[in-house]
Amino acid sequence: MNVMQIARQTSCRIIPGIAILALATATGCSTNTPSQDADVDVAAPSESVPDEKTQTPSSEERAEEVVDANEDPDRAELHHIYFRLPDGLSTRATGPVATVGGVSVSARAYHEQLDYFAGKPNEDGSHDYAINNALKKVIQRQLLLNAFAPDEEAIEAERARLRLQQEAEVRARRGDDADLAPLRERWENDPTFGRKQAVDNLLIDGAMQRLGQTLPDRGDARDYHQAHPEEFQTQAVVEARVISARDAAEGQPARDYIAELHEQFTAEGADRDALFERHRDPIYGLVSVTEEDARSPDASPLADVAFEQEVDQLSEPFEHRGLWMFVWTHTRHEAGLIPFEKVEELLLERLQFEAREDAWTTMSERLLEQSEVTLHWENLSEPSAPGEER
Repeated sequence: MNVMQIARQTSCRIIPGIAILALATATGCSTNTPSQDADVDVAAPSESVPDEKTQTPSSEERAEEVVDANEDPDRAELHHIYFRLPDGLSTRATGPVATVGGVSVSARAYHEQLDYFAGKPNEDGSHDYAINNALKKVIQRQLLLNAFAPDEEAIEAERARLRLQQEAEVRARRGDDADLAPLRERWENDPTFGRKQAVDNLLIDGAMQRLGQTLPDRGDARDYHQAHPEEFQTQAVVEARVISARDAAEGQPARDYIAELHEQFTAEGADRDALFERHRDPIYGLVSVTEEDARSPDASPLADVAFEQEVDQLSEPFEHRGLWMFVWTHTRHEAGLIPFEKVEELLLERLQFEAREDAWTTMSERLLEQSEVTLHWENLSEPSAPGEER
């Protein structure tokens, strides 16, 4: 079927191949105690006012009206799903239950994932980065589990690898004589410790194998560094010292005082370092100015003067924000390419992370085309729906 349609109803469905949810209205819900079939509001990512396709229908229209998902291709991927809670629902007392390919994922799994994003749903029901990404992740994870869930032997082997990796990280931070007993005790006594990470790692490995992908290596990182030099360019940076009239005696004109200091700094044989320690501005003191700072339309006179001077040059006294000062340009670091060796580890880590995330997302989006996903809200004070608990 080329045209997929979604009826507006009390629960929401994602039809195979079309990851889009219809708006629904809240019925039979009270604050903090929603009914088991409470509705979900779903809005387009960038729409402040719903269009005619996404307006909540009247009770007379609700039974017949449908949404043609193919008319809105920008909403045909999982990451375009956005949620807001119906009025009267507490986001901490409820959560979406997703049924993915016939397997139920409880609202508690969603809330555990929500904590990962370090954000909480807004009580006013507004759009929230965390709530949408948490739901997306639990749906993606279940799609991957349905496709190639790892067996227990593989999970335990990955947990063992993670344990050794964590012990090595502790030794690297604290030394070879670090006390590993508390960490080992947790790994040995809590069979759930590290389990989710182990399963996720294996799911990503399975996705990468299915997609014919491999993790980037150091050679790939070097190639990326060479192909994208703009990402590793440093700006020219000037470090300057600021001397001001802030410590002028009461009643002494600031302009006269700064002129006297300037003469001391420019006198033959002057110990500028010692003079600076005595008269440095307590607020500005040492400043770093990039070329962007100096070229900005709203650049301060201080930034402009410091950047334009030669190294070891003193500016003439000038007034900035009611304070008389002069600037000693001390050092300059020219713009250039950061050597690969200085960014190698972080770049490799980033590229591998991006590759794993891409495999997770790409594979789950493909699986979504072959699966059906339904959602409803459950009361977290009641038992979770049974489902895959890996």
